[in-house]
Amino acid sequence: MNYSRLFKIWKMGLPIPSKENEIFIFIESKIKHIKKFNLPKYDNYYFYMSKSGEFILEQDFKNNTLWVRYESFWETLEYDYNLNFDDIQNLIVIFAKTKIKSDIGKPYYQRMYQYAEAETLYRKINNL
Repeated sequence: MNYSRLFKIWKMGLPIPSKENEIFIFIESKIKHIKKFNLPKYDNYYFYMSKSGEFILEQDFKNNTLWVRYESFWETLEYDYNLNFDDIQNLIVIFAKTKIKSDIGKPYYQRMYQYAEAETLYRKINNL
């Protein structure tokens, strides 16, 4: 599937197939309001958090990787929308580039125990 082409059509407000429209709406809902957050002890990373302090993405400059929240994001694309690994990576690149506006690296998923510290500190700093 050519998601780049469909994304351009979708961004213009033109109709696309309903399954892809639903997928695009889901991904946009996850990254639309993310805020960049960095921690001094992780100077090679930017964390992207939701308004409620939920980890969504982590940009790892050292390894040229974009880490993606597995629970409630990657796994939804994988299991609820039946997308394969490559399609998930492609879709996340398309959406993340429009939001982050920089080279983001190759996306991979990250599980909760790996980002719990970032969520805790973000919520503490932002009184959430």
